[in-house]
Amino acid sequence: MNFKISKKVFYSSLQTVSRAISSNSPIPSLTGIKIDVLEDSIVLTGSDSDISIQKTLTANDEDINLVISETGSIVIEAKYILEIVRKIDADESEL
Repeated sequence: MNFKISKKVFYSSLQTVSRAISSNSPIPSLTGIKIDVLEDSIVLTGSDSDISIQKTLTANDEDINLVISETGSIVIEAKYILEIVRKIDADESEL
């Protein structure tokens, strides 16, 4: 998984999907955000056992500046990915 995206848009999208996540869930995978990098979009999913929030970022949107080099999927704990992206100094993030 390898992509480059506007930090502001990515952080905002991560915050949106993290609203569905319960911080004290007994199932560790429900405290994370799933990032699916497809050939032309990124799908972010946050979920607890009751609700899910999904946000799709497509390469066609002008303000996103999305460049996908390699596809893949990962689940990262929400508090860590939000903190990492928030602390990045650049206008674009590459993961």
